Amino acid sequence: MKMRRPHRVPLSCQVLELIQELRDQTGHRDYLCPCMGNPKRPMSENAVNQTLRRLGYTQHEMTAHGFRAMAATLLNETGIWNPDAIEKQLAHPDVSAVRRRFYSPDCERRACRIAGKILAASLR
Repeated sequence: MKMRRPHRVPLSCQVLELIQELRDQTGHRDYLCPCMGNPKRPMSENAVNQTLRRLGYTQHEMTAHGFRAMAATLLNETGIWNPDAIEKQLAHPDVSAVRRRFYSPDCERRACRIAGKILAASLR
């Protein structure tokens, strides 16, 4: 969920394998990074920020939300990724009513799986 709306993120086979390994080590819970006090809740943004402070980063150097901004900047700067796909992965709503009407998440998932297979093959 993002902004109280379902948010789906296509994952490569490699990432799914890593998630399975993590689940095998930490237990098959709802969250990969649960709240320490209540594993039925996700880790809070404050917990991530506190961890960054303990690692020596000031609030001016890095924040939990800063990872999203950094990823968006780096992905856009490469020129490899479609800016619309980047915004979609960040759960930013499409401002165009026409584009929202014709958007098909099934097509996006298929395209991401194909791209993942192509990328995996190129890395062999």
